[in-house]
Amino acid sequence: MKQNAIFSSRLWALLLLVPLVGGCDRSPRSGNEEAKQVTKPLTVEERAQQKWDAQVARDWKKVYDFLTPAKRKVIAPENFAGRMAAGALDYQSAKVLEAKCPQEDSCTVAVEVTYIYNGRIAAMRGMKSTSRVEERWIRSQGEWWFVPE
Repeated sequence: MKQNAIFSSRLWALLLLVPLVGGCDRSPRSGNEEAKQVTKPLTVEERAQQKWDAQVARDWKKVYDFLTPAKRKVIAPENFAGRMAAGALDYQSAKVLEAKCPQEDSCTVAVEVTYIYNGRIAAMRGMKSTSRVEERWIRSQGEWWFVPE
């Protein structure tokens, strides 16, 4: 009899908690526009800008995370960071200009990049320049990934 009383009180406690827990649900609902925007996947332009923001900040781990999963399988994060840090260009700013997508899951993103040359050619060292860079991006499993050449 004592076991039934314990079970019964636990059951009542559980039944009382269910509505409270249900009130905490933050999943999107069809009438909730704000929730829809939160779960909306980033566009290729947004992903490319985030990658370049990380590159300008010299956050090589973050840049590495934008590489395709296949590329990340063949290059270790520390090797990638070492190659990037040893580069001759010190990126100052970057702005995504446009994306052209000949196929639904494949785009070329144009970026205007400003950098300072810090390479081996002494006469050019310290020279600031702006160039247009085009990158290839692919979408896989709902996410856009940078494809390095």
